[in-house]
Amino acid sequence: MSRRITVVGLGLLGGSFLQALADRKFDAELQGVSSPETLAQAKEAGLIARGWDYAEVDSWKAESDLVVLATPIDRIAELLRAVAASPARMPEGGAVTDVGSTKGEICALAAGLFRGEGSPLFVGGHPMTGSEQSGFGARDGSLFESALWLLCPPPGRDVPGLLASAVDAVGARRVVLDPSEHDRHVAWVSHLPQSVATVLAAAVGRHSPESVALSGQGFRDMTRLAESSWPMWRGIFRTNPKALDEAFGKTLGLLGEFREAVASGDFDALEKLFGEGRGLRTSVPKRNKGFANALVDLAVDVTDRPGALLGIVRPLTEAGIDIRDVALLKVREGVGGHFRISFRSTQEALRAQEILAKNGFDARPPA
Repeated sequence: MSRRITVVGLGLLGGSFLQALADRKFDAELQGVSSPETLAQAKEAGLIARGWDYAEVDSWKAESDLVVLATPIDRIAELLRAVAASPARMPEGGAVTDVGSTKGEICALAAGLFRGEGSPLFVGGHPMTGSEQSGFGARDGSLFESALWLLCPPPGRDVPGLLASAVDAVGARRVVLDPSEHDRHVAWVSHLPQSVATVLAAAVGRHSPESVALSGQGFRDMTRLAESSWPMWRGIFRTNPKALDEAFGKTLGLLGEFREAVASGDFDALEKLFGEGRGLRTSVPKRNKGFANALVDLAVDVTDRPGALLGIVRPLTEAGIDIRDVALLKVREGVGGHFRISFRSTQEALRAQEILAKNGFDARPPA
């Protein structure tokens, strides 16, 4: 019998996971749990063989070798309780995982629920990727490429083979760590940046909205995360207040130092802080999502004309070069800008540089 993966919640992450597995022809029967409308869309897109409503937990639990709970955090807790309370049994070796952005509370809840004989193994999961968009229509089969997929199995247990192979198949990189360690790290590199972006955008909107007309790329980059959906973040802030409060306190303390230095004209202190910030930023490996292994980048200058990106991508694809990521770094309307194109190796980047030069593009390593 074919292995069966059931994704519960077909929003951005759940839909993208199914799309990525389908695109790579992963050896498993793919199934979904969502609203009737979304299930119909998923079947029409050829992503699932079968689908159920959320309430049909007995059916989808019994018919799954791996269940992936891809809903907001508060709903994950409800679903864990429903799966545990269901009298249906998963096949031998069955496992449950999730994609929630905090792990301490969820893993503790699961440890208490799944401890009887015949209970599935729960492994907390968190793919370090996402988008400001939401819903099944926003799915992206390349969303997990080069992203970290953080996994928190119970102490002394390994990540189940089906889960490990599925994560590998979608291009993500597995990292195993303790739930509390997970929550401390993501407070700093995920939850704090979201908070800062939201507060910055709200501050400008509240006190100087007219300034937005004069904003440049820096403001747009800094406030991109402010477009994120509140319902998802509600559960994150509820379940990780301690680690985030520590990050808030230390960041506000440093911002206070910065403010005092500006007010007093202490340029030595400002230079020191600039140096610390620049040092950390330049030490971050050049990778695209999470803490994945480094990729090799090229910057490609383009003019502002229809089909410019296609002119870059097409000759590389035709040459069989594996493009791992594309990002528009700078742009001036009516003039142009440049893209960052990322590759797995220096060898592929050099081949790409040669091909692009033959097609009239100036491609070079980023400064």
